[in-house]
Amino acid sequence: MENIKNSLFLSCLKATGFIEKKQAIGLNFTEEIQLKIHLSMCKACAAYVHQSRAIEEGLIKNYKKKDVSGTEDTLDQFEKEIKEKIKSL
Repeated sequence: MENIKNSLFLSCLKATGFIEKKQAIGLNFTEEIQLKIHLSMCKACAAYVHQSRAIEEGLIKNYKKKDVSGTEDTLDQFEKEIKEKIKSL
């Protein structure tokens, strides 16, 4: 029974990792179900979903306004590093 509980219920730390992973690269079926269960019970993490989306949208809007020519390679590498870290969650 303990194994089932541990496989279904996430800690808030793991849930926030899944929230970020979902935005960046997506979740597999099991992760998606675990996150939905957690979000249905945890108001703090549900609020974090909205905050994370707002931050992401703000960064995208701000990034588009700035002239960042010549930094595409650096940004691509940074994006790859972030995605690799998220995959390891």
